[in-house]
Amino acid sequence: MLQAIGIHRKMTGTLWKTVFALLVTIFKCSGKVSHEAPVIREVAEGDTAVLPCPSNDLPHKFIYWERTGPDNTYLVIGPGNDIDRTKYKYEVLSGTLYIRAITKEEGGAYMCVSQNLVNSSIYIRPVELVVKQDWEEVWETDYETNLLRGWIAFIVVGALLACAYAVFRYRRRSSTRFTAIPDDEAPEDSGAVELTSGNIHGNGEADTSVDTDFPRAFNAMYRPMGGVEARL
Repeated sequence: MLQAIGIHRKMTGTLWKTVFALLVTIFKCSGKVSHEAPVIREVAEGDTAVLPCPSNDLPHKFIYWERTGPDNTYLVIGPGNDIDRTKYKYEVLSGTLYIRAITKEEGGAYMCVSQNLVNSSIYIRPVELVVKQDWEEVWETDYETNLLRGWIAFIVVGALLACAYAVFRYRRRSSTRFTAIPDDEAPEDSGAVELTSGNIHGNGEADTSVDTDFPRAFNAMYRPMGGVEARL
């Protein structure tokens, strides 16, 4: 018995939803959509979005809001419709819609539907909801941004390596220019005189010999010069 009652309630709810959707379609076909520029509202992600109903003017009264989601989900917000009360709130007289904790998926066009008080015609005007995201989060999660970061890092590292290699080659070439020049032009017979200290005589005078680069045949010849012997 309880199961039958549950099935009956479910069928009744489905029937009412079908009838309501049919009425919405009839109203849309019999009414007109304004060709004016849509009202744009910007809100940060996570805040509460406040959407005014631009079609609710003096000859018209607010009926409901409608929106077609990105996954083709049809959402109707208005009297007699089962909605998430913690998420959506609307004012019956002004038609102002409040959406709490807005997400980027909930951005898009919201249609405010109103009815003429005289001839019951339908008047629809859109409101474009733009959800602004945190740029720090976008920079961290966006694929194209991360790809651009990778290319910039690759170019910078490549430029640094190229500069380091150029400096290394320049310093290496500079060091090879300053090599030791051989002293080929220096004369072999420079006539250097080598003084050697001899034995010191008892009278305190030093026996100093002077070597000159002469043939050895003259080494046997000595010439005394005041106690100092000069060897040729």
